[in-house]
Amino acid sequence: MMYSNHDTFDDTFILEKFISVGEKYSAEINEFVLYADKHVVLDRLSKRPYNENDLNTPEKINKHWERMNLFKDTRQNASLIDTTNLTQELVLGKVTGLINKL
Repeated sequence: MMYSNHDTFDDTFILEKFISVGEKYSAEINEFVLYADKHVVLDRLSKRPYNENDLNTPEKINKHWERMNLFKDTRQNASLIDTTNLTQELVLGKVTGLINKL
């Protein structure tokens, strides 16, 4: 998730800047988008410590959820991984599996 200095979802600007730098240097670019259902994200968030300066707080998730959810659908070249029903270990396995296929 990308946020600007004003703490709002910055749809693609920062990500596209990173990609353009990679392209400039002929780097191989691989993009992974991990996402989960809103209630799962909020539940996971409630189980870890955070402070009000964090990028992800319950208030910020509630405020920006729809835009973040739509964001994943704009990333046509990304590997999308739904982590709703996955443990951390299974997510790592999926990402590792995708990297090994590259």
